[in-house]
Amino acid sequence: MLQNTGKLAGYTIFITGASRGIGKAIALKAARDGANVVIAAKTADPHPKLPGTIYTAAAENVRNEKQINEAVEQAVEKFGGIDILVNNASAINLTRTLETPMKKVDLMLDINLRGTYLTSKLCIPHLLKSKNPRILNLSPPLNLNPIWVKDHTAYTMAKYGMSIYVLGMAEEFRGSITVNALWPKTAIQTTLMDMLGGSGIGKQCRKVEIMADAAYAIFKQPTSFTGQFVIAEDILRKEGIKDFNVQYDHPLLPDFFLDQKPEDLARQMEEHARSEDPSSCDVSSVLTFLQDLLDNGPTPSTFKVYVAAMALQKLAGYTIFITGASRGIGKAIALKAARDGANVVIAAKTADPHPKLPGTIYTAAAEIIQTVAMDMLGGSGIGKQCRKVEIMADAAYAIFKQPTSFTGQFVIDEDILRKEGIKDFDVYAVEPGHPLLPDFFLDLQPEDLARQMEEHGAIPAFKSRKASADSAATGPVSDMFNIIRGLLSPDIVKTTQGVYRFNLSGDHAGVWYIDLKNDAGSAGSGEPPVKADVVMTLDSSDFIKMLEGKLKPTVAFMSGKLKIKGDMGFAIKLEKMMAMMKSKL
Repeated sequence: MLQNTGKLAGYTIFITGASRGIGKAIALKAARDGANVVIAAKTADPHPKLPGTIYTAAAENVRNEKQINEAVEQAVEKFGGIDILVNNASAINLTRTLETPMKKVDLMLDINLRGTYLTSKLCIPHLLKSKNPRILNLSPPLNLNPIWVKDHTAYTMAKYGMSIYVLGMAEEFRGSITVNALWPKTAIQTTLMDMLGGSGIGKQCRKVEIMADAAYAIFKQPTSFTGQFVIAEDILRKEGIKDFNVQYDHPLLPDFFLDQKPEDLARQMEEHARSEDPSSCDVSSVLTFLQDLLDNGPTPSTFKVYVAAMALQKLAGYTIFITGASRGIGKAIALKAARDGANVVIAAKTADPHPKLPGTIYTAAAEIIQTVAMDMLGGSGIGKQCRKVEIMADAAYAIFKQPTSFTGQFVIDEDILRKEGIKDFDVYAVEPGHPLLPDFFLDLQPEDLARQMEEHGAIPAFKSRKASADSAATGPVSDMFNIIRGLLSPDIVKTTQGVYRFNLSGDHAGVWYIDLKNDAGSAGSGEPPVKADVVMTLDSSDFIKMLEGKLKPTVAFMSGKLKIKGDMGFAIKLEKMMAMMKSKL
């Protein structure tokens, strides 16, 4: 086992779900090292026998913002801060979609997703003050093999959400806070495993101490060690641990979400089983599980789509239920299907059949929340850089026509329409020939997109019309703010009612503000006179380009050049100011 070295002495560690099992083991390991450990639990009594202190802050529910906030404040008040956060609290329900009650779904999402996010959000301000801040989530690698999703989609979704936080927060706070995930290679003996596996399951598990040792090993890593999905056994091998048979010399259950070849594991287990009494070595259930993996696991043919000899399906007579279909993409899909003769039910405020289409559009009484997202994010003129919603309706229609073997696919609208023979995509453009904004989550690099667009004679909206421009040509930030001050008026203040702070980096780094809420307005360098409604962080050269109209705020935001914290509505109102600036330059 990994020996304590005193590395954590004096640190304060906040752990959720640490009243038993893995969380408790991590807490004890850290306390033996001299750390102050705060666990979110029902009582609040210090531990009397360890070098460090285990303090149980009164917070029995990670879903309760008030309780967690109070627990964090108790930790800070008692120990002066927080250095490490361990998000261990988790809920599990291994049932398929139709067998999973919504109460269980809500519980898993609330604890695994919301609880982890909430606790992280409340601890991060204190972690940023630490000399060695760390977040560790007990969550798996993001393995998109469908076998780990199909039998317990809700649980996998909730558990993977904790891993998505690792992926995102590690980048968001890179250089400030290390954020990693830890997962076991085999099942761990906990009360939960005893409940799920029944009597005798413990022999097929490892002790919780392996997870405590692995967490300790992660805490010892340099600050550059971040965004990692760590397997307990792997990191302990790197620490020099060679003997893992510290509990039973017995075949072990593999844990979820890891793609160790089932046949290899089965062979190893059979080798162990030969020396055991079959009645005492409960390996048959494990081998049955492994055989199921072999029989039903993914093969190359699983992901092929057979469409060549299939007749196209029509939607006439089908009934389609659509949420969020009162406007935008949902409405376009509804209209497309109804024109084909389908009966379309949308969740909306009224319930009246549509009188003029071959199919019927019936709006069931179910009030929902809608936003005109792109108009809100992009402001005036964003439409020119977009396609019409009809492209999504056509793509959805193309998917509906596919054979039943077409499943588990992540479809891009343009790709499937090209396969359908569509070549002219200008018919979908709001303004044909205009450069288009790439959407989120697709890995086309902006420079590659710019090159492709320039080959077709377009000038990308996210690229300056000049190949280069120096600061003398664009003017310093201070000159821009001189112009802004000249534009301020009571009317602008009345219509805006927002205070903006700009954190600028680069050649003209500094903090600037525009107050469009108080008196006749003001602008200048330094902190705003009152708390800002919006904080914008970007390079000073990009800030100047935005004011000159050479860089669209939406493009800057979507490409990561502009980071916005606060009320997005106020951010959009700056579009008017930028239009006025352009006319003055």
